[in-house]
Order: sequence, then C-alpha cells, then structure tokens
Amino acid sequence: MANRIQLRRGGAQEWANANPTLAQGEIGIELDTGRIKIGDGVTAWNTLRYERPVESNTNTPNTLVQRDADGNFAAATVTATLIGNASTATRLDQTRQIQLSGDATASGNFDGSQNLNLATTLSLIATLPHYLQDNDPSITRTFTEVTVDQKGRVVNAKTASQMNLTLYGLDGSATSDTSLAMPWSARLQSIVDESGTGLIARTGSATVATRTIQTVSTDLVVTNGNGVSGNPNLSLYVQPNVVAGDYNTESLTSVSQAGSNGEPFGTETVNAVKFSVDDRGRFTTVTNVPIATATEGSKYPNYAAGTTYSRYDIIQNASKVYQAYQAIAAGAGAPTHTSGDNGGWRYLAAEATEQKGLASFAQEDFDVDSNGHVTIAAAGVDNLQLQNNRIGFADGNTVENFELDQELTATSGYRGFNYLNYVKVNDTSGNLLFGANNTGDSGAGEIDVNVRSYFSDPDITLDGATSQTLDKSGDGNLTFSLTQNAASARNLSITSTNAGSGTSTVTISAEDVVDIDASAATGKVHVENSRFQANYIATTDATMNLDPGDDRAVTGLVRVWGDLQVDGTTTTVNSTELTVDDVTLLLGGDTAPGSDDNLDRGVQFRYYDSQARLGFYGWDTNYTDLGGHEGGYRFLHAATNSSEVFTGTDSGIIAGNVKLTTNTNSTSNTTGDLVVAGGAGIGQDVNIGGLLDVDGTFRANSTSRFDDNIVLQGASKTLQLNNGSGTTKIEFQSTTGNASIGGVTDVTGNFNVNTNKFNVVAASGNTTVAGTLGVTGIATFSNNIDANGDVAIAGNIHSESTNDITVAKNSGTGVWEIQSNDYGSLRVDGGAFVAGDALIDGTLHVNGAIEVKDSATEAESRLNWLRVRYRGRFGDSYQATPSYASHNTTTLRAHGGAGIERTLHVGGTGSGEGLFVGKRNSGDSVKFSVLGANGNTDIQGTLDVAGNSEFNGTVDVDADFAVRSGTTDKFFVDNVTGNTDIQGTLDVNGATEITNTLDVSNAVTFDQTLLVQGNSEFNGTVDVDANFAVRSGSTDKFTVASSSGNVATDGTLVVQGQTTINDSLIVDAANEIFSIRNGSAVEKFGVDADNGNTNIIGTLTVGDAVQINDTLGVSDVVTFTRNTQQTLTGSYAADGAFRLTGGAGIGKNLAVGEGLRVYGGTELTGALDLNNSADISGALVTHDNVTITADNKTFAIQNASAVNKLTVDTDNGNTDIRGTLDVGGDVTAESNLTVTGNLTVNGTTTTVNSTVTTLDDPIITVGGDTAPSTNDGKDRGVEFRYYDGSAKIGFFGYDRSANQFAFLTSATNNNEQLSGTDSALRAGSLNLTGSGTSLDVDANANIDGTLTVDGQIISQVTSGPALVIPTTNKINNLNADLLDSMTTASAATASTVVARDSSGDFAANQITAASGVGAAAGFLGNASSADILKTARTITIDGVVDGSVSFNGSADVTISTTYNDADITALAAMAGTGLVTRTAANTYAQRSVTATASSGITITNADGVAGDITINVASTANNAANNLVLRDASGDFAANEITADLVGNVTGNVTGNVTGQTSDISNHDTDALTEGSSNLYYTDARADARIAAATTSDLTEGTNLYFTNTRAEASFDTKIAAATTDDLSEGSTNLYFTNARADARIAAATTSDLTEGTNLYYTDARADARIAAADTDDLSEGSTNLYYTDARANARVAAATGANLDLSSKTTTDLAEGTNQYYTEARVQDKLDNAFEQLRAMLNNLATTTTLVLNLSGDPTPGDVTAFDNASLSGGTGYNTATGVATTSSGSGTGLTVDITASGGVVTAVAINGDGSGYVVGETITIAGGTTDATIDVSAVVEMAVGDTVTGGTSGTTGVITAVGATSVTVDNVDGFFKKTETVSAGDVSTLTISSFA
Repeated sequence: MANRIQLRRGGAQEWANANPTLAQGEIGIELDTGRIKIGDGVTAWNTLRYERPVESNTNTPNTLVQRDADGNFAAATVTATLIGNASTATRLDQTRQIQLSGDATASGNFDGSQNLNLATTLSLIATLPHYLQDNDPSITRTFTEVTVDQKGRVVNAKTASQMNLTLYGLDGSATSDTSLAMPWSARLQSIVDESGTGLIARTGSATVATRTIQTVSTDLVVTNGNGVSGNPNLSLYVQPNVVAGDYNTESLTSVSQAGSNGEPFGTETVNAVKFSVDDRGRFTTVTNVPIATATEGSKYPNYAAGTTYSRYDIIQNASKVYQAYQAIAAGAGAPTHTSGDNGGWRYLAAEATEQKGLASFAQEDFDVDSNGHVTIAAAGVDNLQLQNNRIGFADGNTVENFELDQELTATSGYRGFNYLNYVKVNDTSGNLLFGANNTGDSGAGEIDVNVRSYFSDPDITLDGATSQTLDKSGDGNLTFSLTQNAASARNLSITSTNAGSGTSTVTISAEDVVDIDASAATGKVHVENSRFQANYIATTDATMNLDPGDDRAVTGLVRVWGDLQVDGTTTTVNSTELTVDDVTLLLGGDTAPGSDDNLDRGVQFRYYDSQARLGFYGWDTNYTDLGGHEGGYRFLHAATNSSEVFTGTDSGIIAGNVKLTTNTNSTSNTTGDLVVAGGAGIGQDVNIGGLLDVDGTFRANSTSRFDDNIVLQGASKTLQLNNGSGTTKIEFQSTTGNASIGGVTDVTGNFNVNTNKFNVVAASGNTTVAGTLGVTGIATFSNNIDANGDVAIAGNIHSESTNDITVAKNSGTGVWEIQSNDYGSLRVDGGAFVAGDALIDGTLHVNGAIEVKDSATEAESRLNWLRVRYRGRFGDSYQATPSYASHNTTTLRAHGGAGIERTLHVGGTGSGEGLFVGKRNSGDSVKFSVLGANGNTDIQGTLDVAGNSEFNGTVDVDADFAVRSGTTDKFFVDNVTGNTDIQGTLDVNGATEITNTLDVSNAVTFDQTLLVQGNSEFNGTVDVDANFAVRSGSTDKFTVASSSGNVATDGTLVVQGQTTINDSLIVDAANEIFSIRNGSAVEKFGVDADNGNTNIIGTLTVGDAVQINDTLGVSDVVTFTRNTQQTLTGSYAADGAFRLTGGAGIGKNLAVGEGLRVYGGTELTGALDLNNSADISGALVTHDNVTITADNKTFAIQNASAVNKLTVDTDNGNTDIRGTLDVGGDVTAESNLTVTGNLTVNGTTTTVNSTVTTLDDPIITVGGDTAPSTNDGKDRGVEFRYYDGSAKIGFFGYDRSANQFAFLTSATNNNEQLSGTDSALRAGSLNLTGSGTSLDVDANANIDGTLTVDGQIISQVTSGPALVIPTTNKINNLNADLLDSMTTASAATASTVVARDSSGDFAANQITAASGVGAAAGFLGNASSADILKTARTITIDGVVDGSVSFNGSADVTISTTYNDADITALAAMAGTGLVTRTAANTYAQRSVTATASSGITITNADGVAGDITINVASTANNAANNLVLRDASGDFAANEITADLVGNVTGNVTGNVTGQTSDISNHDTDALTEGSSNLYYTDARADARIAAATTSDLTEGTNLYFTNTRAEASFDTKIAAATTDDLSEGSTNLYFTNARADARIAAATTSDLTEGTNLYYTDARADARIAAADTDDLSEGSTNLYYTDARANARVAAATGANLDLSSKTTTDLAEGTNQYYTEARVQDKLDNAFEQLRAMLNNLATTTTLVLNLSGDPTPGDVTAFDNASLSGGTGYNTATGVATTSSGSGTGLTVDITASGGVVTAVAINGDGSGYVVGETITIAGGTTDATIDVSAVVEMAVGDTVTGGTSGTTGVITAVGATSVTVDNVDGFFKKTETVSAGDVSTLTISSFA
C-alpha cells in the first residue's frame, strides 16, 4: 500500500485567525486561494511571505506569469528592453512633425503620447468681391446671392444692389419662382382695392365685388348671409304643423299618449298615420289616426242582491265591472267603488260598450299563432263563448253531454258512448251471433261470440288493465301454427313490447325441456344476430360479444375449459390486467421459422408522453451488435412500427445489475462489451480489470485512491487541485516542477524561513521571529504572555477569564487577604489609575479608606456621591449603639436626609433597640418610637391613617369611640354607658348572646346557630343555606336536605295548589292505594300497591310503547290507527304497524289491502285463484314439453331481481346469456369474438394465430394468476422465434437460476428454463440501482461522455500505470504526493520565476516574443514607447484639401495639400466685390440684385458689399391701394372685394357676405360655428345638468312606460285575475299547497301545532266545567255528533289525508300563519315598491345607460390581501426569518403583516400573517427590518371587481359589475329584481347588503 502525504491546509481566514508559526520547511496551503507558505520556524503565518504565488495568464495581482496554451500572458506594466515588435506603444521614442501644405496649411509635433490637433488655415479666395479689401484678410461681407462650390465654400457673391425682381423670380414671368414669394398680380390688386364688407366674388378678370347669400321665399332661412357676423348658415323652414317624433311605431303595447299639440304619438298597432305634403315633398302636417276596433263589451251579469257569489265571480254594476276576491253572502250589497278592493269586490274596469270595427279576440277564447292564424284556445282554458255549445247522448237512464270548448284533452275527451246497456247481433232466425252487455259475469259484463271469428285486422289487442290468459283447459295440445304455401317467407312471431319505462319479456317455460330446433339440415337457430348450428356459434355482425352479467361492463367471467386458438389477424385484449400461467410467452409463431422474415420480436405497448406514443422492448433483428452479430435486444420509446419492424429512441433501463459476458476488448469508445453514447452515472464503486482510457476530462467528486503511481506525462502539463468554485488551490507544473499551494500546509518537521529568520521547532512548536511580529487580525495566546518591557495597548483590554479572587478577612487585623494566591483574572502589583468610570460587578474589598470627592461649595451632584450598585455593609465587626442621631459612635451617619427607595428593616431586638424619630441631639426627645423587642409603638402626636387599619389585639380606648364618614358618626360607643349605635349592617361571625330585646330594622345574617325559644314569624323569604328540619324534641318530623333538596315528612302532606314532580314518584306502602280523585272525591285513577291493579275511569292515552305480559281481553272492536308500512323484501322482519311474535289463528275471512308475503311454507287445501301474473321464486316443475310459438317475443329466464339471465328472441333466435356458458365440446366462432368481461383460459396451450395482438393492459403478468408458494425453477419472460441462418429461439426475461434479467439469442428452452448466448443490448440510458457491483464489465468499457463516479475509482492493475491521461487537460481536485518549488521575483532577477507584484507588474531585461502583427504580435498590450512603428502608416487628408504621407515614427513628416477640384481653383481666382454666381462648370461671375423701375420694390445693398441685401416690397395687411397683400401675424389681411372663382376649401372665417353658393361645408363642424344664444352647443355638462334637473315628467313616454298606480293595479288585477298558482314560480318560503304537503303537515302535527280558534282545544278544566253543567248521563251520544275522545281525535287526524281532509269550509282565518305567510295587499305592495324603486333607478339611468347602481352597506373593495405575486419578490438584504413583520405600501393599504423566510439575509418566501385592508392589486409591499428593502407585489385582494357577477342572497338576481365605487357598485345585464337589505356577494366579498338603488 502506498503512503498518503497530506499537507497542512485550511482557508485563508482560518490561517489568519490561527496565525500559527510553521516549522522550518513546513508547508501551509490556503485551500480557497491555492497559495502556499513555507515556514522558517520563527515567523507567524500572517507575516510569513507566500511562496510561488498562483500562476495566471491574465493581469492578476500577486500571481506568477503563466503562459496560456498559445504562449501568451497579460500584465499591467512590464519594465524591460523589449526585443521584438509591440502591437501598440504609449508614445514614440522620437518626436515627429506633421505638416499640412497646399490650400490648407498646418503643422505640429507628434510622439503618440497624446492627440495632435492641427490648426489649419485655408487660403484666401481671390474671386470673392472683398478679396484682400483694404489688405485686411479679416474683413467680412454680407451678400444677397452667393455661389458655393461642391465643398461648401463660397467662391463668388452678389450684393443687394446687383439684384432685381427678375433675379428674385418675382417679376411674374413664366420663369418666376413662385416657391420663393407670390408675384405681383392685378387680380390680387383688385382685392386690395375692394373696400366693402361681405363675401367677395370675382366679377371680371381683375375685378371683385362683395356679395350676400339671400333667399327668395320662406322655404329656406339664411343667417349671416354676408358672412360679416359669422359663417353663413342655411336651414330649412320649420313647418308649424309638423311635430318631430316617431309615428305609429309597431308594438304589442297599446299607448295613446298625446303630443304637445294633441297629436297622438302612440304606438298602437291599430293606428294609421295621416300626412299632408306640400309641392316640394315636405310634410306640412303629420298625425296618427286611430282605426276603429271592435269592442267585445262587458257581458257579465248584473249584480243580484239575492245571489251568493264565490271567489273569482265577475259581475257588473253601475257601468263598472267587479270581481269577487272572497265569498260574498247574498244581500251583502252592490259594489260602487271605482278603484282597489272594498267589501270583498275588486274593481276591474269600467263597463265597455259593444262596438263594431277591427276584430279582436279575447285571450281566454282564442289563440293566435306565429303566422297570425286564430284557433280555439288550448285545452283547460274556460272558453266562455263556447262552453254552452254541447251535443248530448242518452241511454234511457243517463244523459251524456259533449262540450265544444276544447277543455278536454285527447286523453280526457269524450270519444264514445258511455251509457249503453247492451249491444246484440242476431242471425235471421233470431239466434244470438254476437252480444255485449253490462250485466253478465256478476255485473262485470261479458261478450258472447257464437260463430266462427275471422280477424282480418292486422292486430288483435287484449287491453284489460289486469293480467290476461289464453288458457286451453280442455284435453289436447295447444298449437299456435302458421300454415302457408307461398314463395315468400312467412313468419310466426311472438313479441312483447312496453311503451313505458318497464321491461318487456317473453317467457317460455317447461317442466322438462324447451326445444328450439331448425329442422332443415342447413337451418339455423337465430338469436338476434347470433346463429347456432351444430357446434358452431356465429353472428351476422362483424363482432361477437360474450358479456357475462349482461351489463355491458367489464365484469363477469368467460371461461374456456379447453385450449383456445385464435386464427384471426388481430387479437385485442382490453382488460386492464392480463394474467398468464405460462411462465414464458412464445412469440414468432407456433412452429419454428424456416427463413428470416426480418421482423422484430418483443412487446409493443402504448403510452402517453405529451401525446400518444408507442414503446417497444424485445429482439431487434436488424441490429448488429458490437461483436458484429446480427440481432440484439433493444428498448425503445417514441417508437414507430413499420410492418413489425421498430425504430425509435433508445430508452433508459432500470435494473438491479447488469453483467456483460461477451468479453470483447475495447480499443476505442465505440468498441467493447459496453458502449455508452452519452454519459454514465454510477452511484457506487467501479472495478475495471483492464485499461481505463478516458478521451475527455476525468473528474472525481470524492476522494480518489491510487495504490500505485500516478504518471502525468507531457510537456507543459499541470496537476491541479481546484475548489468547488473551480479556483485552483494546488498546482504542479510538469515542465518547471513549480508548485502552487493555496491552502494550509501541514509540516510535521521543523519549519525554517531563510535559515534563522523564522523558525518553528516541530517537537515543541517553539517559534522564533527574528524581525518584527505584526499581527493585523486577532492573536490568540493559549498560555502566559511574559512582557519584560512596557505594554502599550491602543485598544481595549478584555480578560475573558472568569476566575474570581479568593478572599478572607484576617480575624486578628481585620484586613482582607488573598487566599491561596488566587488573585483572579487581573493582578496589579503597583498602583492603578483609571481616567474614566470603573464598574465592579461584584464585592469590592478595600483595606484602606475610600475617599470620595467632596466640596463644601459645590452644589449637590453625583460627583459628591458614593454609588454602590449592589449593596453596602457597615459595621460588620464593630456595632455601635448611638442614643441619638448625631452621636459620634453611629455606624452609619448621614449628615443630610436619607432616601430609601425600597424596604427599611430595623433589626434591633434588645432592650431599648428599635426605631426612634425626633431625637437628633442628646437633649431632644423621641416623638415616635417602635421597640424591636415587642413592637410597642409610642406616638407623641396625632396618628392620621388614610388607609385601612387592622388590629389583631385589644384596642383600649379611654374615651368615646367613633367611626365617622366626614363629620357623621357611623359607629359610636359611649365610654360611660356602653351604648353602641351602628348606622350600617352588623355582621357577627361568632356566637352572640343577647339578654335583652334585640331590635333589628334591617337584614340580619347569622353565621352560627340561632336558638329561638319562642315563636318566630317570618313575613318574607327564609333563606336557609344548610339542611332545614322541623323537630319534635330530637325527632325530625320534616326535613329538607340542602344538597339534594330531598324532602321527608312523617305526617300527611296536603297541597292546595298544583304539584309538579319532575322526577320519579314512588309510593312505598303495603295495602295502600295510589288514588287520583276529582273534586267530588270520586276516584278516577287508582293503583293498588299490593297487586298493581290499576283502575282508570276515562280514556287511556299512551304516547309510547305498552307492554302487556298477560292476556289482553278486548270485548269490542280494536282499531289500530298506526299506518306504518310492513317491509316485504329481504329476510323476515316485523316492522309494520301490527306485529305478532307468535302464531295467529284467524277464524274468519282475512282481507289484506296491500301486498302479502309468506316466509314459510304455504299449503292451500282449497282452490287458488290468481287474477294476475304469478311470480314464483322457487322451482317450477312441469311434466311435459314447453314449446313457445310466438312472433316478436322473447324467451327469458330471470333471477330473483327480475333481471333476465337467458333470453332467446323468437324472431331471430338471438340468445343472451347472463351467466356462465358451459360447452362440453369445441366452440367455433365463425365471426369475431368480443369478451366484455374477463377471459380465463384453463387449457394447456393457448395459440393466437392473429398477426396483430393488442393489449390494453400496460403490464403483462406471467407465471400464474396467484403468487407462487415454491420455487419452480422456471424462467419468466418472452420467448420468440426468429430466423438467423436457421430457425432460432430468442428470449428476454428473468433468469430464475441466476436471479437476473437475461437477453438471449440462439436460446434453448429446456422445460421453461432458457439458456443461450447473452445478446447485445442497446439503450438510450442505463440506470443501475442495485447495491454491490452494479456494473461488471469483463472487457474494456468506452465512455464517450463524462464519467461521473460518486464513489472511489479503484485500479487493480498489477503492472503499468493505473491512470493514463494522454491529453494536456488538467485534473481537478486530485491529491498529489509530491510538490516542487522555485524562487520567484517580480524584479529583473536572474534564474527566478516571474511573479507579479501587488499591482500586477513585473520587470525583465529582455522579453523575446513573436514578431507578428495584429493578433499575431508577441505583445498584445500597449508599450509605453517604441523607436519606430513595426509597420509604416500612411496619413491621408481628405475633404476640402487632399494630401498624404507615409509615417513610421522614425522621423518628422510634412503633408502637402491641394484643393481637390477645378471649381475651388476658379473660385479662388475671382477678383472684385459683390455676389458670386457660378455661371458654368469651373466658371464664376460677379452679380448684384436689381429691381424693375416703378414696381414698388426697392433694394438696399444690392451687391451685399456694404451689408445684407434688403428687398422692400410695398405691402400691407390693411386695405390699402397699390400694395401687395401681406398677412399679419395672425395670417389675416383686409380687402374690399375679392373677385374669384374659389375652387377648393376655404380655410378660416370669411368676414362679409358671400353672394355666391357654397357647394359643400362637410369639412366644418360645430367647432367652426360661433355659439348663438338659442341653439347652444351640446356639452356633457349641459346634458348632465338637464338630466339632473329633469324628472320623468320631462321625458316623453316611449315603449318603456311610466309607472302609475293605475297601471300597476290594472296590470296586477288583470294578471291576478287570469293567473293561477301555476303561473307563479314557487319560492323557497311561501310554497305551493299540495295534498302531499298538507298530509305530511297534518301527519306530523298535533293540537300543539294548531292555533286555537273558535273550535277550542280540549282541556280538563273545560271538560270539568262542561261536566259540571251537564254530565254525560244527561247527554245521550247521538249517531252524528259523537262524544269527543282522544282516540277519535287521533283516528280522525291519522285518517285526514287526501280526500278525507275536508277544508272546503275553512279559510286562512282558521289557520295560524306560519312560514308560508298569508297574502296581503301590503305585502304585495312592498314587493312592488321594492321592484319599482330599482326600476325607477334604472329608468333614470336610461338616458345614458341601462345599468343599475347598488348602494351597499360598506366598502365593496375592503382590500384585504389574499395572495402575492411571488415572481415579483425582491429579497433585499439584512433580513432574518420572522413572523408578523410590519410592511408599508406604495398605495393606500395599511395593516398588512407578513411571515418571511430568509436565507443569507435575503428574503426567499413571504406569507400573509395579517391581511390588512385598503390594498389593490399591483401595489408594491415593502417589508420592514432589512438593510436593503425587500419588496413584493400584491396579486389578489378581497374585492368586488369589474367583471364579477353580483348575486342577491335572497332574490337570486344577478348582474355584472361595470364600475366600483366607495360604497356602491354599478351592474349591467340584470336578470331580475334585487331586494333592499338583501345580502349580495361578488368576487371575495359576501357580507354587504343593499341599502338603496341609484
């Protein structure tokens, strides 16, 4: 075993904290920096220099220069003589001169150290007019026209005097430039000459005139026709007889509201519109003209005083129509009111007069469909006009009438004659052929048919409402036959149908055999689509289904007792679990293949991974393994099946372990037994018997162990140890041998630096430092520090020792002395001076005096105090006994006052010791004293006690004793008489003896015994808190126990009033009777205490169970009123109303009103007559054949639940079997076979010959359907056949003998144990999870990617290197055995390694580098200077002048420049002054600006020499003659007349009249029109003000009508009159009346639930009073008005269901109002008011919106925070994990607190602690408590938000929020009416109520 060397190591801070002294030669490594130090035995770590700093090829301070892979490195400053070329230099070694010559001249010196600015001078241009004027080249001139060359230089110019209008382009000629200015024009001049106002029109070529727009009739109205006061406005004349509005708008609502002039604006559909039109097609009048409509008139009977009217009766009286809303007695009086309800009558309308006209129909009589067709109203409507039109039929006894009003439906209508006694048909001889009567068959009626009956009708129907039977009771066969002789098929069908929800069944049963045969040889039995013939079962459908259980569900079992062979092409198994007893599945055919079909073998499965996909695992016949063999095992996902050949993505494999046995050597990363295309992750050890060849980086994340040498071979190779961040901590160079160690180096021997400058002795650790020891961090000394000189400490001194002194007082001298040399943690042998405060947190022992600063003149301050923090002790050994305060022998003497802020204890207990006050000097007397021995207190003055006083001993008062409140005595004792006066309560806790009269005027409380010898009278309550007893002597006669309240009395207890006993009443006596008597002492209830005999004179009502243990004899009828139903299902259980546990003998008839079930055997000795179907649950045995001959019927066998288990359809023979089908022979299905349940094959061989087999089960279970109990030694898996030169067997699965999964080729199956050649395996990834050796590679392993090993890599190579790394890449984190070192220096020192200093600089004499240029240069940084440039550079000047020169920095250069074109040269040659114009290429001339005489244009400085050229054109914005038009600052100008044809738009106002026509004003809007005083602009403010001031009176009524009481009442009355409860949706409170509800209510009710009305409850008092007036002996019970008994009442209530409950004479007056409230007008009006208030709010909003505002009881946006946007979290700094942290908000939210989770000071998670209020989504929350604020945004709050749906909690009405206010929400799409005060909910808010609507 090789030894491991580990060096002393640690982080940089760890080294600085420990600051050890390394032994001489000991190495310390800083792991985080990778730097090392070598000890000298004396120098501590912090002052010890680093050895061989870290290498770096970048500019890094304090690092060694390391060349990169290209030999390059970077540095800040390199001091050296550089041989070679520098790509750049800070300056040139020699200063060079740069000159410009030619047209522009300049010069300057340049060495490259800074930028060079050349001040160039252009040559003067001689062609300019002022060239060398006055020989002054600085003179400048202003020119009107200049000539500029292509380089922007002025080469010639003209002054103003040289210019004219032609040159300006203003002479009006064809060449005039109108883009410069408008030329002079006579037409414009004519506009200037016009002085009038109005619209200007052009009247001639140069004349204009003013015009005004006028109209010649009243058809048009013109405003501002001349345009002077505003824009001209044309409008149509308003027709006085036409009112704007909609006429005769179609609607179903009849309205005739009149307009302002009386014209009807109504929307009646019976209106016509009348128009008057003038000759210009305008309406002059418009009005609605009503069309006369037919009026039905009121045809109700007049009121008759002698008639009694029922509710809903309608009458007319005094031209008014009324309807009764309650029953009205005859003679009650005729109604006369004109509105509302009165006297039981409701006013409906005024009586209408019949009128002819457009026909109309009453709603109750006729219906109008969508096509306008009129039909008689639907059935159930009372058609008053048709109800008396009848047709009558009679049978001599009864008349039957048929009405024509269609009230009856097709079901309930009259469709025949009901009242006929008989029908007879006789032959010619009078013999009865056919008869039907209603007297035969005991009155049930009968039909007598005495002739052969022929039925040619297709159907013979037996429609009896009971079971009917065709019975052949006579001897002989009964045959239903079809006898035909026809070429067409003829069928005899037995069918059963049921149009209802019940089933329809044809049942064929026989005692022995049901025989269904097809007699022809080719005949078949058809059962629906199934066919039975011999041993074939077929179906006409493409699918045959076996459905055990007949539930179309995947339940039940289909069992095949023999072998199962499937010869189809596709076998599909849809079961979710597939179990195969065969331990191996054989794929590829049931015979050995004779050739290679090139098809894969294996398992294909479906799965879902973002989409439906295929997977495959098995034998890939087209795969060639690493050994070149064809075929291999493969696992694919996302696979594609191309004719049983699979392709896809190689999938991962999870296995316990894998063994590769081919033993193929690996020579590359694509050869060997195991080839991994990607990386390989191995969780534990890897053992490689051969060479480990790693093409890429080799990385070990844990400790690596090498038991042999590690060889890194190659030039410039490094061995590095990097930390987790990739920083190199230790590095070894293969070329130089240098070593860099960045952590602690542990040296076990001595450590020396520079022989004796720093030495550490390894054995003792003694360290010698020859120089100064500088410690910049904390220095830790584990032993004593012996300083022989002064110690000056600039900082604090902290002794961390907790050692205290051990001190005791010398009993002889009284001096405190240190014991056992224990001086504590601080000892000062001399004096000590402390300039500031000193705190001693313990006892201060002072053997000398303590002198405290004192000053008689200084005011009191803490400077004069002696301050003792804990405690002070005085007189410990000497105890003085002073007799007054100023005594000199006092132990503690304060010359001034003393304040004691806590308790004062005086401990003197001797004689004369205590507390004395008042005696300061010896001559003074004591005024207050308390003796410590006995507590005696002497007070010489008054004792004033403000609080309570407690005296536990005798108080001796020698005078009167009084207790006062103010000046009033509340307790007074006279010291002479002893009389005591107590004004309050006297509470005496002990015994009190009073020998005289005790006069007590108030309450007295006795806590002890009160013994009273005489009588006592209590006129109030006696409150006894203990037991109460009344005794005779010592014997208790009456006792009351205080704890239980039990009362015991030895005498008779007579109670005059009622007695309530809330617990058991026990009568414990012999030969006594418990008796209850009435007022006459007659016993009504008695119980004999001896035998329990009970005598009850009255009705016995028992509310619970009664048990009678002996015979019950009843001599009268017994009625049981309990109606509990008896259960007739399941096992016998007596749960009905009458129950007998024993037998019952019934001597008479037994009638059972409902079902009867006998659970035991039943023997009938008489006839059994069944008038309905017979349901036989047991076996039915018949002794003859059963043949079913029927059409369209089924033969069925049912179970006890009436579920068909076997059905045979008589039409087609389809057979449905709902159980197990056992077939003794083979079963051949000629078509598809579908098994909807489970399929079990119990044969020995199951062969599937289909070419496609699909299984829904994602897992195939092989090896049996139960867990094996023993090891059968058989393999499990998939066996398949394939061809590879010959027929072969493949296998993949579980090798039982090896307990491994195997993939075999050329396999042999020996009794289900497979052996063969291990096959190649191709997979996407391989995950080995087993323990131990999970991957065993017998040969080489090639890994193309990274090999990550969590455990060790152990090489067992016996010879040669264990690890060979052929690349130059570094190995990270690898422990090394050897380190080398080399001297480094940053100065130019021979034979040293270059080390950068702290600035990254180093020096060298000569540095030779590559001589390339650019990126190939040897030095890519900047050189401060260079002799010459490596490459000469050309300096080029381009622009105004051209020039260039070559420059390499070795000498000065001069650049000669020239102008770059002939134009500049020609311009420079110009002479003279004035404007310069380029007249041709390279040609210039002088010019001046001139003007045409008398043109009104004057020019100043025409040549521009004396100044700027000024052109003055006579112009003005005013209306002045002979001036050009000049717009003023606002763009306006004035003129008399503008005569022109204006084509196009006129922008701006026209002041004056426009006499022509304006064709279009579409480009104007109201913004261009000044607002007048009448027709004002529309503004939102004006509209809002108008709406705010308006009411519905200001709003013309449209289709949404105003609300009026008349309309509401009329509509309500009309709808109520025509409505029933069927038209009213049932609410949750006021439910409809139904018989079921009433019955249930009555069944659950007692008289306690019924409010007492005129029919009074029964009470004993009432009965007694009644009996007292007349007993039952005097009142005989009749047959009608029976006596009242509880039994009768209970029986009546129990029977009061349905028709038995007669409420016809009752009204709601007789029924107390419960949750179903009465109807009242006030309640309805309240509902209407609530709806109207909301409707009114919606109507008020109708002008601008259709929304509704709900004013709420609170804020709909409370803003409690419910969630944060975690993505917005900014973690801040300086936080700790905390709860309930306060926050601030960027908005208005307050009160939010949060729980935060912090890591490294940064908040990583935020949760709500207190949700606060007033927040909105998006607010930024700032969390308190950090250094840098953490913030997070609010993502959700409690609020009602726009878009949320508001739901009324009571009304259920909903609406969508469109706006949210402070205490309101605006809703739209309201689907009903909200209710005031109801709770609404939306979003997160569900507690607010509606306060009002707006």
